[in-house]
Amino acid sequence: MKKALILILLLLIIFSAFVILTKGEERISYDYTHTKAICQGNSCQDFLITCSDNELVEMVPLTGLVTFSDDWEDRRSDDEKRLC
Repeated sequence: MKKALILILLLLIIFSAFVILTKGEERISYDYTHTKAICQGNSCQDFLITCSDNELVEMVPLTGLVTFSDDWEDRRSDDEKRLC
């Protein structure tokens, strides 16, 4: 009976230490993810944009390059072109 109690207490101490030590680990969390067309001249490509704290975390291309006519113009404002 005494050995079982000591074993249970030892396991409880180990479990508690594990919980305390892993609680301090930093976990990555993203504020938001959205899609956006990135254009240069008359060519554009869609990207999946991931942001955290208004900082760019990741850009993943979703489509190939699309090319519009030579007179095409991106009419979005600079604020609309912001990534995060």
